Amino acid sequence: MSASMHLAKAKDYIAKGDEYYAKAAEEIMAARQERPELTWVQIGRELGRSDDWARRLVLAREDFLKKGAEEPLKVDWESGSNKRADVTKATLAKAEPETIREIIADLPKEQKVAIEAVVEEELHPQRVEWRERVERSEEARREERKERHGFRYIQYEGILTKVRGLLREIGKEAEGVEFPTEEQELLLESLERAQHELELVRLALSGATGIDWDAEFAKIGGQV
Repeated sequence: MSASMHLAKAKDYIAKGDEYYAKAAEEIMAARQERPELTWVQIGRELGRSDDWARRLVLAREDFLKKGAEEPLKVDWESGSNKRADVTKATLAKAEPETIREIIADLPKEQKVAIEAVVEEELHPQRVEWRERVERSEEARREERKERHGFRYIQYEGILTKVRGLLREIGKEAEGVEFPTEEQELLLESLERAQHELELVRLALSGATGIDWDAEFAKIGGQV
């Protein structure tokens, strides 16, 4: 499932009330696994909440899972996290660019990516919005391809099953039939063409590319 779909499910759970917050948090966590570069600002926007609200919900769920608690999920909306955030903001506001660069240099790669995404979102919101639209469009196309591939599998499997049935029918009915020499040669020639065509179909189903299929089938010749 795509990150956008996970966030959509999370939003639905949130709308149902506090008792569904645990499920909402799990969907947000799943979305972040699908797209690690997602920022809390982006997540909050998708949920119709603030970035801090979404982050606190997930932190509460992660803490809940670590403790193996059996009580209902409790989210601390008023903890000292805001105080720590205020201190961080004040520190960064006064820091020289070189100091900020040194701080970022020591962070894990995932955090650097998240910071880069946040900065770009603040400075170039239209670019971020355009990229998100592109990503959603690509996700929709991937889902469409999956559905189309599933339909093609059913279609091709049906055709191959029918062909196998017809070949078995020929094998059973042809037993003991004495064909004139000319007819026998024509039938064997058609069978040989069919064998070549089946080999081309096998190549196509195996993922072969760069083949001029029309030319290859034309080489085999014969009427269809």
